[in-house]
Amino acid sequence: MTSTPDWVFISYETKDGLNLARLAKMRLRLCGHQGWVWHDDLGVGEYTRGEIANKLINADHFLYICTKGSHASDGQAFERELAGKYLGVPVVIAFREQHVSPELSIINYIPTTVEGFQRA
Repeated sequence: MTSTPDWVFISYETKDGLNLARLAKMRLRLCGHQGWVWHDDLGVGEYTRGEIANKLINADHFLYICTKGSHASDGQAFERELAGKYLGVPVVIAFREQHVSPELSIINYIPTTVEGFQRA
C-alpha cells in the first residue's frame, strides 16, 4: 500500500516570491511532498479566491514565504487569514524578521539567506 504525499500550500507575494515558491515546490517534491503554487497549478476556469481557499483548506501544511512585499500583499493577507482559521500555525520562511507579518507566529519561523533558502 502506497501512501499519498503530504500536500503543502505555498503562499508567496508574486513580485519577490514567485521564483522562491517554485524553488520551494521543487525542494518539497525531492523530499516526497507535494507543493501547490497558484501561478503554476491553477485550474482552468476556476474563480481565483475560491480555488485558493479550497486548496488551502484542504492542504496538510501551510508554507508562508515572507519577502519585502508580503506585508502589502492582499493575496497573502487573505491566505494568512484562512490558514489561521483552518490550518493553525504556518511554517514561515523569511530573509528578514521584519518581513514577517505581526499576526504570524514566529514559533515556526525559519530565518534564511538567498544562499540558504533551499536548505530552509
